[in-house]
Amino acid sequence: MEARDVVRFLRRGATLPVRGPAGWLSVADARRAARRALPRPVLEFVEGGAEDEVTVRRNEAAWDGRPVVGRVLRGVDRPDLTTRVAGVELPMPVVLGPAGFTGTLRPRGELAVARAAAAAGIPYAVPLAASTTDLGTLAAANPHGLWANHYPFADRARDHDLLERAWAAGCRVLVVTVDVPVAGWRERDLRNGFTVPPRPDVTTLGHYVARPGWLARFLRAEALGTPNVGDTGVLASSSSFPALFKRDVSWSDIAAIRAVWPGRVLVKGVLSPADAVLAAEVGVDGVVVSNHGGRQLDGLAATADVLADVAACAREHGLDVLVDSGIRRGRHVVTALALGASAVLVARPYLYGLAAGGQEGVERVVALLRAEVERTLHLAGFACVADVAGWLEVRPGSPPEISGSRRTLR
Repeated sequence: MEARDVVRFLRRGATLPVRGPAGWLSVADARRAARRALPRPVLEFVEGGAEDEVTVRRNEAAWDGRPVVGRVLRGVDRPDLTTRVAGVELPMPVVLGPAGFTGTLRPRGELAVARAAAAAGIPYAVPLAASTTDLGTLAAANPHGLWANHYPFADRARDHDLLERAWAAGCRVLVVTVDVPVAGWRERDLRNGFTVPPRPDVTTLGHYVARPGWLARFLRAEALGTPNVGDTGVLASSSSFPALFKRDVSWSDIAAIRAVWPGRVLVKGVLSPADAVLAAEVGVDGVVVSNHGGRQLDGLAATADVLADVAACAREHGLDVLVDSGIRRGRHVVTALALGASAVLVARPYLYGLAAGGQEGVERVVALLRAEVERTLHLAGFACVADVAGWLEVRPGSPPEISGSRRTLR
């Protein structure tokens, strides 16, 4: 097409595609943009999982494999997306979950995420140990919506100090991740020699040079570190950094954390109803059904496949229920609500947005998810989040069972 043809095309009222985050129509668009923006080792740090990545693939397929059976003529005008989690009312059932070493995607990446979460009025669960931005800086950017994500440390003094700092910074919800007693075998990271900060060698230098935008930002930025835990004495990687964590972590450690943390405590990494019972027994306030996005033990069940059973048990014991791993669409969020969750955590979706568009990219991903959740609720006939439980058919291959005017989940 010649230049004059383009001019005629535009004069007829046509418009060129919008570039940048504003032109993204889905999380998949953000992912494609991230793939163009990040060097391969950094991209694979975000996308990769453990071993053969069976669980990574299983997670997304399980959410997509659950059919939606909605209702019509329900008189719904504008669905109410609000939900209540950990004693806090949220404007939508989405939390920005923890993701370590976000600064490898963009300098001060956690700060951009914290600001985007604040703009949307939703929480951001910052990883205390693996954040490349000081906790005080993040708290100033999001003074009311910062949750603390914590891994029990082998060093009890460091563990206690970190919890005190999180509370002093204004964090009132503590998300304790319990599925990393040792590092998962992340073969992509190992093959790429991925470290934090990245240290290219002769085999990977070309990948970094091929992304000049990322490289320029990285070279101009201050050196990456872990300011909230001080000098760890190790160069952080997918295998070395977890060496700081407690290898023999047990329920007694959770009870000890519960005893010293004045706010709400959520245990992240629960996949069994039996563990939901034990969580209640040590006095925590909720569980996050999670397999760490497929990054720890490969072959674990998809969270969508175990959520209903865990949620039923957890709620019998008065626990809040959240879920993560593989959620990429608003319909996945609604399916999670139908299976018994009050909200979901997402990480890779906003990381794609951050990589390709900074804070604007994160805000765009959040806005897309919000719009999809609202549209799904509307099209399926739900006036509010609370209406979802008991209405959706969520078991693959099973016809809906209607009792009177309501659907009863089996």
